[in-house]
Amino acid sequence: MRSTTKGYKPQLETLEERWVPATVKNTFGDLFISNQNGPLTVTVSTTTAGQVTVKDNGSPVTYSGVGSLIEITGTNLPDSITFNGFTANYAGNLLVLSGNGTDIVNLNGGGTGNFITNGSVLVDSTIDNNDQLNLNGNIGGSLTYFSQYGFDNVVTTGATTVSGNASLTGLQNLTLTSAFTVKGSLNLTNISAGFPLDVTGAGALSVGTSANVFQSLTVSGGANADKFIPTGVVSVTGNATFSFTQSVGHSALSLAGGSSVGGNLSYYGGNGGDTVTLAALDTVAGNATLILGNGANTLNLNSAWEVAGNLTISEGNGANGAFTIGGTVAGDETVTQGNGVNGTVELTGPSSGVFTYHGGNGTDSVDLQGPAGEVYDVYITFGTGTNTLAFDTTNTGLTYLGYVSGSGGTNTFTQGALDTLIDITFNNFP
Repeated sequence: MRSTTKGYKPQLETLEERWVPATVKNTFGDLFISNQNGPLTVTVSTTTAGQVTVKDNGSPVTYSGVGSLIEITGTNLPDSITFNGFTANYAGNLLVLSGNGTDIVNLNGGGTGNFITNGSVLVDSTIDNNDQLNLNGNIGGSLTYFSQYGFDNVVTTGATTVSGNASLTGLQNLTLTSAFTVKGSLNLTNISAGFPLDVTGAGALSVGTSANVFQSLTVSGGANADKFIPTGVVSVTGNATFSFTQSVGHSALSLAGGSSVGGNLSYYGGNGGDTVTLAALDTVAGNATLILGNGANTLNLNSAWEVAGNLTISEGNGANGAFTIGGTVAGDETVTQGNGVNGTVELTGPSSGVFTYHGGNGTDSVDLQGPAGEVYDVYITFGTGTNTLAFDTTNTGLTYLGYVSGSGGTNTFTQGALDTLIDITFNNFP
């Protein structure tokens, strides 16, 4: 009989592709997750205390007895990591080490108060850049974010509250899509010259909301054009300090209308031309110090804001733009300008203290034209060049006292017909 199998070639059937699940270790209440193979989702149970479900692009696996720490370690590939919290059943700390690759980390809250966790959260993307952290929910402890490259993004995709301090280091973009509340202090630090800090978004930013606690907002830029320009209201119970130390670039600070600083407001800009804006109804409970470096600087200060202490403005060498001080200052006002062709400095708001102006060499111009009946106590000195001083160009009837001095060059003085000059000295000034 002839075999029926003659010439038959056996074939292997192709099996469907299967994912190897992530490595998970549950040790004495600590859950360690690593070696994910696809989108990773870690979800705290809404019904059972200490129960956490891990899904790694496949069937979910549930672990029990988790209470103090959940640690997630990413891979060298682009990872997607999502944590869904429910603090009634897990209130411990969360640690995410995202690893290499362009990673996306989503932290979502749940349950009463929409808490991610009642512990502290640390997200470390040190190894790589261009990562993104999305926040949607509340954190009972502190929030720490760190990247050594500086090309990372933090986004409030939903309302987010941090009950402790928040420190975000190495980020490039903080996008306030929704409200961001930090009850302690908030520190934003950019450490990369190539990726300047950029804070934007319409969500409200509140810092130091704990009762009777004096907290601070500190923003530290790198060697480029850093910007803090959110369009939402900014509220700080303590001091707000913006330090942009770049040697080149055009940095910017803008506080939306109705923003408030409970202590001192300080801005330190580098060279390259900075822009600082205070809007209507902004309030500073302490002193306001605006130090701008060399370059063509721009000050937008003509709105009805209030400073309860002193106002100090210093501009470096360059063609500084004209600006108007339109707000109310309870203390002294001091303006210093460097060498160059500077635009006119106008004072239109009320002045309770001494108005001091020091001009550099070049072209300087000062115009004092405040509210009718205002009394100005001035101390004004001009450098060498073409200088112009005007009192009351709107002719509303103002009173002046103090001292005015001009150096070599062309000096011009005009005053309104209704002005009153009492006990004022002019030196080298017509």
